[in-house]
Amino acid sequence: MIRRLSLKNWRNYEDIDLKFEPGTTFIVAPNGIGKTSLMEAAAWAIFGESGQRPSSAVRIGAPSATATAEVELPDQRILTITRTLPKKSAAALSPPAAHIDGKKIEAALAADEIRRSYAADPAFLVRLTMSRQHIDATDPAEFGLHEHLCRFFGVEALLRAGESLDQRIKSQEKKIRAARQGSPADASKLSALRDRVSAHEEAARDAAVAHERASEILNMAREKERYLTHLREWQEKATSYSQALAELASAAAPDVALDPQHPETSETALSTAANSIQLDLEALRVRQAHLAGRSSAIAQHSSELQEAHGDCPVCRRPLDAETVRLARSAHEDELTRVRAEMERLHRHEAELVVRQLRVRGLIQTFRELPHPGPKPTDASTTDASTTNTVTQPSLDELDAELRMALEQVVSCRAAVATSENELNAALAEDRAHAQLQRLYAQEAVLRASRDAISAATSQLLNDTIQPLAREVDARWGQVFPQRGRLRTVSTGAVSREIAGEQLPDSAFSTGERTGLVILLRLLVLESATNANFCWFDEPLEHLDPDARRQVAGILARSSSAGHLRQIVVTTYEEPLARRLQERDPRNVRLVYVRPSPG
Repeated sequence: MIRRLSLKNWRNYEDIDLKFEPGTTFIVAPNGIGKTSLMEAAAWAIFGESGQRPSSAVRIGAPSATATAEVELPDQRILTITRTLPKKSAAALSPPAAHIDGKKIEAALAADEIRRSYAADPAFLVRLTMSRQHIDATDPAEFGLHEHLCRFFGVEALLRAGESLDQRIKSQEKKIRAARQGSPADASKLSALRDRVSAHEEAARDAAVAHERASEILNMAREKERYLTHLREWQEKATSYSQALAELASAAAPDVALDPQHPETSETALSTAANSIQLDLEALRVRQAHLAGRSSAIAQHSSELQEAHGDCPVCRRPLDAETVRLARSAHEDELTRVRAEMERLHRHEAELVVRQLRVRGLIQTFRELPHPGPKPTDASTTDASTTNTVTQPSLDELDAELRMALEQVVSCRAAVATSENELNAALAEDRAHAQLQRLYAQEAVLRASRDAISAATSQLLNDTIQPLAREVDARWGQVFPQRGRLRTVSTGAVSREIAGEQLPDSAFSTGERTGLVILLRLLVLESATNANFCWFDEPLEHLDPDARRQVAGILARSSSAGHLRQIVVTTYEEPLARRLQERDPRNVRLVYVRPSPG
């Protein structure tokens, strides 16, 4: 998803830095402010020439404009791309500056990272995620869905087989012009052809089973790799945690004994030691208060004896000089003992305070230690066929095996079609006695084979697009109830049934086309790519109030389910966007933009 977009000298914006978060973000501004410029800049920064080179984008008075996009890839790496656009449209573009997680990469690798991370070509992604054409004028078939699905599901071999058949048809037409007569095929040839069809059909079934097994093995290997990565990370954290505990136990040894092997007892031991020190301090301070009172009492008695002028300050009886001297001596001795005890207690108090601070520091240090958490568990499944104690294939090798298995499936299916065509041609040859009739039959078979491959390709793509079509129809019914069911084919063309007839999408109303394009873009992104963000430019324009609320609601909710994490919508409908944000403040955000002065 897009995390940040920074522009300098880009049309209305001298210097703007927008930060984006997961969820749905409505970029709100009046018309003419430059909302479309933001999407255009983001598309160009991320996808480069696939997003088309912007024209007249450099701010007046500036020699160039720059656009920087920070994108979080599905594997959570951060891809940062900065592109500079010179003022002169004919000037050559300098290579972009690209970084992943702050580490510089070659400019050419940025597009490869996008293609690999999002499982789609940048040219296809930019049409889906950041279409520059106004949404109510967009033709769903222009997304390039057919070409993308051909690559995504590996049916390009069928397309090449169709092209080969076209060449064979032309060659057959030449033979027909020169042919005169033919002869029927014998029974042994027909039997051999039937055996070939059966053998190819069995090979196709085996290839399908092998492809499914290769897919299972690759998925298990990926799960195992993720587990091992997490385990290594946990072991590093656990080792660091154990070392830190050992260092803490060594530092705490003068005050409390800690067991690094049982860290769960450390905080209790430290807390017990701290409480014991606190109790000792409190008892010591009670004793100090008692001694201070005793010292004051002795001083008071001495003062009273001094002022008594020979009479006992208590009973007022006359005291001789020796008695007074002995009483004063006793007071002085007692006061000396009290002061000595108070000095000793003061030193002990200082020691306890130092220990208390030290233990409290140990407690804080223990609490700040980075705990490694629970040990990861291995969720991957293994069996005898995938467990090899000598050599384990790498993920790249398993992925290559999966691609080879898929190619084998396509090849076997093509072989089945070819052998069936040959059998059909032989059967036609057997029924035709004239060479011209046989050649016409063969031409018909070739054309039928071409049509069959085209139909198989369309059928395969249509089968893969059926879940998408059903989801589009279901969501269509929520936005536009009672307006007919939708029909979506692999080319991206959409129609809906009205009174038993199919109405093409070109005949839909503006609101219907807008809702349809939004649904298709979101669902194709979810089902046929790994892209997790999508930007819509003014999708609420020209909609009636009910459709506007429904479409806005879809955009607000679409980022909270599935792998599509971020929706960005430019609009001037500030009240509607604000109501959606108030209803779901955790998922919906508003960003207000304004141009730079001058």
